[in-house]
Amino acid sequence: MGHQPDNKHEQKLQAVLLADSFTTTFRPITTDKLTPKVLCPLNNLTMLDYSIEFLTGAGVEELYVVCSTGGDAVESYLDAGGGGGGG
Repeated sequence: MGHQPDNKHEQKLQAVLLADSFTTTFRPITTDKLTPKVLCPLNNLTMLDYSIEFLTGAGVEELYVVCSTGGDAVESYLDAGGGGGGG
């Protein structure tokens, strides 16, 4: 008989993504102060999408996105399925 892995002690790889711009300007990509910089497009994908894609490719299973500026817009984007997943 083979050894059965103990699944209840397996831990998921987690990451914290700091999705705040820490600055007030990012011109010429955005001219308004309401657009979160992580939602600005870069080759038809948001910068947030690129970060999430990189982290999931590295094996991250749980991701915590932290932002203060434009947090509502980022949350709405992720809830709508942006970033490669919904909710």
